[in-house]
Amino acid sequence: MTEALSTREIATGAWILVGLAFALSVKGIRDSLCGLLRAFLVSKILAFTGVMLLYSAAVVGILAAVGFWEATLLKDTIFWFVFSGFALAFRVAVATDTGLALSKALRDALRVVVVLEFLTNAYTLSLVGELLLVPGLVFLGLLDAVARMDQKHARVARLTGTLLAAAGFAIVGYAISSALSDGSHLWTVASLKLLLIAPVLSICFVPYLYLVVLFMVRDRLYCLLLPALDARSDVARYARRRIRYFTGLDLRRARRLLEDKRRDLMLVRSRQDIDRLFGGE
Repeated sequence: MTEALSTREIATGAWILVGLAFALSVKGIRDSLCGLLRAFLVSKILAFTGVMLLYSAAVVGILAAVGFWEATLLKDTIFWFVFSGFALAFRVAVATDTGLALSKALRDALRVVVVLEFLTNAYTLSLVGELLLVPGLVFLGLLDAVARMDQKHARVARLTGTLLAAAGFAIVGYAISSALSDGSHLWTVASLKLLLIAPVLSICFVPYLYLVVLFMVRDRLYCLLLPALDARSDVARYARRRIRYFTGLDLRRARRLLEDKRRDLMLVRSRQDIDRLFGGE
């Protein structure tokens, strides 16, 4: 176990660079990637990402202050932010049932399989072995996904499913065997922190995800006002202020307002309409 990039991470990064180089060499794919990049660089997404980055930095700062986080965890923290934090935030933001999405995010952080993921990432093959393994598994996974799309390919799907399961068991078995023979390095405080860093960051991320959901619900409430009001008018600003005051940090109240007062919000024309809607508070 080392602090540097593992052979699997190096192999994955190498193949990603190869794939990216190929994609950029094809005009159609290159144009699509540029379009995707432009879509990402819009103000709301940039603000969303910036706040998420600041929140994550604050969490890391607190964890460092209490003695849990240290510089050796920087790589794993960055990987969590890029590959898990973003996925969690966007999954919750676009979910139709945000409560279910939040509870699933918490359950994922506490899965027992996290230990196996830690072991398989910590104990990898040689670089040559990983350079062969990574594309092989990706190809097999894609073949399995395509085969399962059509019942005619059921036999192929059974074969690819069996091969993927066998590969998974082999990787886990190799990792467990390596871990048992490396007990002096495995059962240390540093290794325990490596094991716990992703679940701890995910759990600490739940309050931010709650605020993301609350923001999304409020944004839908604001959008109901726009067909009838100028977004920059005094009435629209007053309505948004009253919505923020009425909902506070109560997500259930914000949802009830969205469900029960949808039509009333669309009919708002004046401050009096807003006062009547919120009981003149």
